[in-house]
Amino acid sequence: MRRRRGLSHVGSLAILVLILGCTTAATPSDNPESVPLRQVADVPLPGPAVRFDYQSLDASHGRLYIAHMNADQLVVFDTKKRDVVANLDGFPNVHGVWAVPELGRVYASATGEHKVAVVDMETLKTLKTIAKTGPVKYPDGIAYAPGVKRVLVSDEHGDADAVIDATTNSLVATVPLNGGAGNTVYDPWLRPHHRRRP
Repeated sequence: MRRRRGLSHVGSLAILVLILGCTTAATPSDNPESVPLRQVADVPLPGPAVRFDYQSLDASHGRLYIAHMNADQLVVFDTKKRDVVANLDGFPNVHGVWAVPELGRVYASATGEHKVAVVDMETLKTLKTIAKTGPVKYPDGIAYAPGVKRVLVSDEHGDADAVIDATTNSLVATVPLNGGAGNTVYDPWLRPHHRRRP
């Protein structure tokens, strides 16, 4: 019991530090040169002015893939030319998007169809649609684990993560989460060979 009390004090302290840090970070600066972000361009995007969702940058090719969710489109933007390369239709209620340059593919969650689409980066054509990604009802955020070549797709309403083998583009597992998750993140530092030994 005593240990729990100590942990709750540590938790309270962590929350207080987080709140203070966010408050300090949100304070505007009097010196405009010290602001970490600045506008470099204002580029009009295609389609109606409706909700955009996730984005994924392929830095090796200078392309930004943008989920134009309420327009059912995947926008391909050239970050070097600051121009739209393509505006791809056929992605119902697209939420998550993840570029995987090492495989030459982009994965996008077509939430409106409960599927994940695989797009060829070179031709910008849909290679495959992974139908019914397991029991995932609402495919949302996407992450990629390069070492094992797995695409992870969160399910905001179905309490699970779908695991797709990126070499075959097929569903290989479903991980129950015991709660909804709007996004999933891969942390390469949690691999077993990176863990410190006790």
